[in-house]
Amino acid sequence: MSIAHAIIVRARRISLASISMFFRMLPDDPAYNRLRVWWLRQLGYQVGARCAIYSEVKITGKVSLGAHSAISNSCYLAGSTAGISVGDFTMIGPNTVVVAFNHGFERTDVPMRLQRNVSESVMIEDD
Repeated sequence: MSIAHAIIVRARRISLASISMFFRMLPDDPAYNRLRVWWLRQLGYQVGARCAIYSEVKITGKVSLGAHSAISNSCYLAGSTAGISVGDFTMIGPNTVVVAFNHGFERTDVPMRLQRNVSESVMIEDD
């Protein structure tokens, strides 16, 4: 990869992160919820009909949200490569963190921080 290409890729990543941060900071209002849903769809996330995404919600990795689901303020969903699936009519309360990975802890002679992460999908069923 050339230096110019690397700079363009990095600039695009920074631009998308900045725009995402802007949408996360918008107030809690039905119109702004729809904007956040629209933006997540633009980023390639699967977001069901009439889903509500409140302020300061951060979503990374592979995540799909069911119809009529509501993700409350300041939640963090980190799907990694394994993925998080949220069912229809599901509510996730404020400040909830859902991650699809964990630190490795297979070896007792190596600190957990130095072991590779273990990924596994998370499924939150309907209602």
